[in-house]
Amino acid sequence: MCPTAVLTDEKISDTEFEISIDAKHICSFKLNKELYEALERAWRENGFRNRSDFIRALVKKAYEKGLRVEGDGFSPHIAGPLNKVVTLKVDHGLREIIQRLVEDNGLSNKSDLMRLLLLEYVNGRIVL
Repeated sequence: MCPTAVLTDEKISDTEFEISIDAKHICSFKLNKELYEALERAWRENGFRNRSDFIRALVKKAYEKGLRVEGDGFSPHIAGPLNKVVTLKVDHGLREIIQRLVEDNGLSNKSDLMRLLLLEYVNGRIVL
């Protein structure tokens, strides 16, 4: 899927413009029914406009907190089928944060990270 891009320009001189491209990337991940329902409750109860804004805030908070998986690590095997797909747009900076959190925690992919973040939130270890 192609990212959407927002172009802005600033005139430097009569013959030069600076163009800034703020590309948005699509981020999708799967949840089981229980985590999806927890996500739906969480964004509403916390006053977010939508689930995407909640997830972005959750990722930023985890990064600021220096999230690290403790013990034997995170098991991506969650009970029940992962049949709920969540999609959101993220900018380049947040995409890099997501990737860094995946790597720093030895996770396989961003879906594992998102499930981990939601579990951390549900268990009260991340507070927004």
